[in-house]
Order: sequence, then C-alpha cells, then structure tokens
Amino acid sequence: MVISHKHKFAYPFVTKTTTMSIRTLLVDRFAGARSGRLRTPPDGCRGYFTFATCRNPYDRMVSWWYRVIKHLKGDEYGHKRELASAGLGQSLFDFLTLWERKGGFAQHEV
Repeated sequence: MVISHKHKFAYPFVTKTTTMSIRTLLVDRFAGARSGRLRTPPDGCRGYFTFATCRNPYDRMVSWWYRVIKHLKGDEYGHKRELASAGLGQSLFDFLTLWERKGGFAQHEV
C-alpha cells in the first residue's frame, strides 16, 4: 500500500492490476509517499482519499495463470498441487475451471 500523509491518500495493492507501475509513479511523484505491506489503511488515515485499480477478472486470471503455472518453476503457491488434486491439468481452461469452482466472480463482488 502506498500512503501519503502530506497529500492524504492511500493506494492498496491489488495483484496483477498494474500495481507496480502505479506504486512507482506515486512514490516518485508525491514527496513523502511511502510504500509498505499493509492490507488496510491504518486508523490515522481515516478520511484519506483511497483508491485502487481493477481489471477484468478473466484477464487477471490469465495473467496470474501465466505467472504461476508457466513462468514459475516450482509450486510456491500450491496451485499446481491443487489442480492435480481436483483431477485437472495445468491448462488455462483447467485453471479457470478451478477458479470458478472456488467462487469465481462471486469472490470479486464489490
């Protein structure tokens, strides 16, 4: 999350939604903006402008699948093991099938 007390904003990170680009821009552009590993703004940030980026959930899952299944050598997230235990392969279709079984779009409702 990027927080600027001077400019009174908070930007929480959402994986696979241009987070790194926006984080770099905010930290470089706004003096005093700090980046850290927080999930929610601290209590002292009440009233700050808070915003996040979103992405089409299917595009996001394709990007995640490419990173986790195709790019990483190991199984640090456990997705390959989870696909295998569900009787699925490692194709994009199988990854999206598992995602839908676990709630798919329902887990992304705002």
